[in-house]
Amino acid sequence: MLLNLLKAYGGRIVSTVRLIVNMQPLLDLQCHPTKKHMKSLASFLISLLAIMVISCKKEPTLVSEDLIPVNDCRVFNLGGDLLTCCLDSVIQDSRCPENAVCIWQGVGVARFSVNMQSKEHFITLATDNVLHYRKDTSLAGFKIEMINLLSGKDLHVPFTYDQYVAEVKITKR
Repeated sequence: MLLNLLKAYGGRIVSTVRLIVNMQPLLDLQCHPTKKHMKSLASFLISLLAIMVISCKKEPTLVSEDLIPVNDCRVFNLGGDLLTCCLDSVIQDSRCPENAVCIWQGVGVARFSVNMQSKEHFITLATDNVLHYRKDTSLAGFKIEMINLLSGKDLHVPFTYDQYVAEVKITKR
């Protein structure tokens, strides 16, 4: 069972599996453990844990954030891959304006066009995962997330549509 468990972690620790097989007397439950055996077993288990932690390396992810005004675009360069993201329109903004008291925080929803590798994609993102709206989406190995939809809406100040700015985060996986 231990061998199957270790194989599940991948080929990186095959040598550790061989080490376990060779150290079978330490793991033999029918022997009478002594202090020497217990110290050896403890140091072996600590070494095994260290090897497993070191061998579980994650691939580095590239992240870029930017502010995109409505009807404007930004180019993201993530490890040589270029991605253009445009805030085409704000579809809905039911969020509470500044200096107002609301019973529901509301949601801001925006439509984006994303161009990568000469292919254009249209996506809709929201400020929160509410009903059928999502904060993020994945396209061709990229995660595109709307962090916030800034509006500057204030209860006491006139507001114009061109004040909208989306805060977007792009992650390459």
